[in-house]
Amino acid sequence: MIAAANSKDRPKFFSSGNIAFVIVVSASYASTIAALIYLRRPVPSWEIVVLVLAGFAYLAIGTYGFSKCLRSESQLMRVGYFVIQLSLAAVLISLRGSSGELALILLPLAGQSALLLPIQFMMPVCVLIYATLVMPLLLHSRWIDAIAIAIVYGTGIVFVVVFTRVAASEREARTSLAEG
Repeated sequence: MIAAANSKDRPKFFSSGNIAFVIVVSASYASTIAALIYLRRPVPSWEIVVLVLAGFAYLAIGTYGFSKCLRSESQLMRVGYFVIQLSLAAVLISLRGSSGELALILLPLAGQSALLLPIQFMMPVCVLIYATLVMPLLLHSRWIDAIAIAIVYGTGIVFVVVFTRVAASEREARTSLAEG
């Protein structure tokens, strides 16, 4: 009985949400590494160190931090989680650009916002996710390219949030039916 209670209190690292987060973020990192190799131009060592450290922190916080936030009722902790993750993502995207392979790392974060935050906090977080993706495009790309990609990113964020909310609602309905 005690072992069951202790395992229930621990974060569920292998939950479907964490597995999806790890897969999407790892695929983005693998794509980034492939792009760096393909470019065949020297990348400063400081940039590689920052990419590795920020990437590892983003992945670790995105799994363990998310699990901790799921168990917590503190809105401040949850909002803090998104501030940290968005800051790390901004560093990564500023180094590699949002029109490239690292843009995908923010889509799972949009889904997490749909699970953790009430709509009045979720909407600004999703706007910040969108801005983190689109601002580098607007600053470094042709306007027509930036607009086309911005539409795709906006659509992706909306899809992830709606899909996540629908899946969570269905899970809650099944749980309440099973209990009732």
